[in-house]
Amino acid sequence: MTVSMLSLAGIPLTAGFWGKFYMFSTAVERGQIWLLVVAVLMSAVGIYYYFRVIIAMYFRDGATEPIRVAPFFQYILLGAIIITIGLGIAPGLLQGLF
Repeated sequence: MTVSMLSLAGIPLTAGFWGKFYMFSTAVERGQIWLLVVAVLMSAVGIYYYFRVIIAMYFRDGATEPIRVAPFFQYILLGAIIITIGLGIAPGLLQGLF
């Protein structure tokens, strides 16, 4: 969940960073600076809310019972984390496939 939230916030070394980077660079190339300013401001607002969820997950008291996740879904979650960070480190990795 943390990696997903960091990716949505556009933190470097995640795939979401490159998504925002390409979106912002396209706005600059087309000369739409007003759109870039609005997007950056809204991204900053979004970061606040994403980090509130992360803080609530780690620093607030919650249920004391451990959550049981089936091994299949653990592998799926691990794969999603690896893909998110892998595409953040090497964004052109899948470029030749499409």
